[in-house]
Amino acid sequence: MNTAFRAAWLCAATFFCFSCSFFRVQPSRLALEGPSARLSLLALNKNALDSSIAPAAKSSYLYYRFGDDFTEAFKAENPRVPALELSLNTQGGAPDDAVFLFGFLFANDFEKPRAQQSPRLKKTLEGRPLARVQQAVMRNGSCSVSLAFPHGAPPLGFMCYAAFPVTVSGAKIVPAEISADTEGARFAFSQRGGSALAVNQTEGVLSPLSVSSRFLLESGKNLWRAADYELYAWDRFPSVLFFDTKDYTVQDEFFKRLAFFAEKKGFRGTLVTESELAAQHGFNALDFRAETLAQFFSLAQKTGFALNARESLLCDILIANGIIVETQDGFAEGEGAVISISQESPPYLRRQLLVHEGLHALFFLHEDFRAEVARVYSELDPLCARFLERYFDVTPSLSYDIADRYLLINEFMAYLLQQPVPSVAQYFSRQIANYAYINRYEPALAQYVRDTNARGFVEAAEKLSAYLERAWGLKAGRLW
Repeated sequence: MNTAFRAAWLCAATFFCFSCSFFRVQPSRLALEGPSARLSLLALNKNALDSSIAPAAKSSYLYYRFGDDFTEAFKAENPRVPALELSLNTQGGAPDDAVFLFGFLFANDFEKPRAQQSPRLKKTLEGRPLARVQQAVMRNGSCSVSLAFPHGAPPLGFMCYAAFPVTVSGAKIVPAEISADTEGARFAFSQRGGSALAVNQTEGVLSPLSVSSRFLLESGKNLWRAADYELYAWDRFPSVLFFDTKDYTVQDEFFKRLAFFAEKKGFRGTLVTESELAAQHGFNALDFRAETLAQFFSLAQKTGFALNARESLLCDILIANGIIVETQDGFAEGEGAVISISQESPPYLRRQLLVHEGLHALFFLHEDFRAEVARVYSELDPLCARFLERYFDVTPSLSYDIADRYLLINEFMAYLLQQPVPSVAQYFSRQIANYAYINRYEPALAQYVRDTNARGFVEAAEKLSAYLERAWGLKAGRLW
């Protein structure tokens, strides 16, 4: 298991602390800066009143509860993946490896309140993801550290521990990311926490930008928040995440191993090593459903398989956006899908790939669409169906596992609808039917498609394009 991935898991080690049972809950002098308003914080121990751990303090902890105004503000105003950022100041004087930790508090951290009593922390708190920085990384005695909020219901508060005197001088809600700016002493962690010493290996954004599919088609990389990829959410289907990568190399680092796990014949359900991957052809664009993503990361965790830094970052992004969900046994599917295209694709191909992969996402998300695709496939000219299955099987750059019917009809749909209906006949009869491998293995089927001008595929495309228009106002070759 690589360093970044291992650090993400170790951050959840059991963390024991004790609350101040007789402290009267009262407002802290520290306020929480929301996106458009200041929100209240309640101090749960004496240190949290002035947000400082003094040199002679009896406790090394700070405990805060969010005020009643937090939950509504969290739901209504925050970025899709928000984080809590703390600003820290210290006078130094402690060893460089002295640590500051912080994590969130949840409902199960509090005793059930009695009548007329404020909620009190339990005396022993269980383990949780923690953000960790050492005093050595605090330039001029200050730094900022952020931790992404967990997906779903917001936490009730947060806690800090410091092995050196420290003051929390600010707290605000910001978009979540993963980064380590050692020059500016600013460190940002995913919802799984981690250490400032390991963040550099997986820098990236966690909050997708909501955009239309047309925007994604036309956008460049000059305004990207990350150096070599950007993360978007489809405005019409917000649980669909788009990855746009600088080139195929970056895309492969995120997704190539996943693609083999998901659909490559002879590799499905297995984790391929880097040396095995190097000799294999990937894809120019990719798509994944939540179930497959959960299975991939569960298997990697269970077997201790060494994932690369990009894959570890991908896992953080998926958790932050609820596409996969952490469980005691690994990961379960959440809601949504992931697709990826690259800036390396020329414009004409980028358009086709965006439509192709976007259609896969709709197939993943909508049962009615899957049923319609299955019905149309069952009515397809049998010789056309056999031609397509063999094309998927014998073309080395594809090597789809056609025994997987879900995969087969999904690809059938996307290959039909990635271009406008008037272009379907030419695509199948003059392009695919003339490829070398299908003619080597199935010359009679290829000739049939040419002789009929791909009539069976055209009829199927007309039916499915009509469904797209009825359901979402879309058409074959157009997702906007």
